[in-house]
Amino acid sequence: MVCRVILHQIIYLIGHLNSKNENIYVATGFRKWGNTNGTLAGIIISDLIVSGESKYRHI
Repeated sequence: MVCRVILHQIIYLIGHLNSKNENIYVATGFRKWGNTNGTLAGIIISDLIVSGESKYRHI
C-alpha cells in the first residue's frame, strides 16, 4: 500500500517502496511540511508494520 496525495502538483508518498520489497517503507515529498507530515507518515508506517493497515490511509 502506498498513500499518494497530489496537492498543487506536489506528490507525497507514504508506504511500501514497491511490491517486490514489502519490508522497505518510504515517506517522501513533504518539502517544507516535513515536521508535520513526517509525524503522520511515522504513524502510518508503524500501523503498516504492526497490522498491515492504517486508518489514516485515505487522508
